[in-house]
Amino acid sequence: MKLYRQHPASLIEGVWKNIFLLAFPLLRGLLALSFDVYKWVSGAWLDILILIVIITYAVLRMKSRYFYIEKENLYVKSGIFFRNHFTIPPSEITTVYFSQNPFHKALGATRVIIETNAGAKTKGDFSIILSRKNALALEESI
Repeated sequence: MKLYRQHPASLIEGVWKNIFLLAFPLLRGLLALSFDVYKWVSGAWLDILILIVIITYAVLRMKSRYFYIEKENLYVKSGIFFRNHFTIPPSEITTVYFSQNPFHKALGATRVIIETNAGAKTKGDFSIILSRKNALALEESI
């Protein structure tokens, strides 16, 4: 059984999605800087704490999302606090997308999106960022 974990590029995407949370401390810091430098420096611990939480969440999300193929079925496991487990039989897979934007290409990653007839029409049933090598291995096994 080969376990397929996410590529580290998903870590960067996970941080990037939540980076807007740092906009508020940055604005607070800029306003405080114009009035009192000491207040800005004393409030920097909160900014650092928010950054640590964002990075930790992205790492946990990356480590907790994986899949494997066994007995010709695709088994998917994901979730940090609430674990999701589901099985996709190969006969139910309707479409497999392999997408690679310039960011993924530079890092040697590929986004794999798997759809079935049971899923939502607007997005795939399962999406994961894999190394190019693992994406090709998955393509051969499905």
